[in-house]
Amino acid sequence: MKFSLIVLLSGLSLAGCADYPNLQSAVSRQARNAPYPSLVPVDPLLDAAAQRRITPATGAGLQARADRLARRARRIDHGADGLGAAGQARAEALRRRAAALRDMPVLDKAERDRLSAAAKTAEARPPAGS
Repeated sequence: MKFSLIVLLSGLSLAGCADYPNLQSAVSRQARNAPYPSLVPVDPLLDAAAQRRITPATGAGLQARADRLARRARRIDHGADGLGAAGQARAEALRRRAAALRDMPVLDKAERDRLSAAAKTAEARPPAGS
């Protein structure tokens, strides 16, 4: 307990000795000499925000856009956008490669063994400060 208190107090005292960055140099001279921004009434801003709410018409527009994008994705997936035979073959090869990569383990056996040994060593150590 005493050791933890000593470490905490040492850390706090060292933090007080830190050099703080010069924040004045972070602001350009032009920005420093610029006039303060004008204050505007908040009511017109709130009214403009209220007018831009999502309405049933907005939802219908978004749904129509989503439908168009889904149709386009299906066309691309089925090769209707001019991929041609070579493009279709490449796309199929990429799909097979993606499936093979998904099935591969992330770590090989040597890496897995090394990490397991390190984890066991870390578990065997007593906790710090004991």
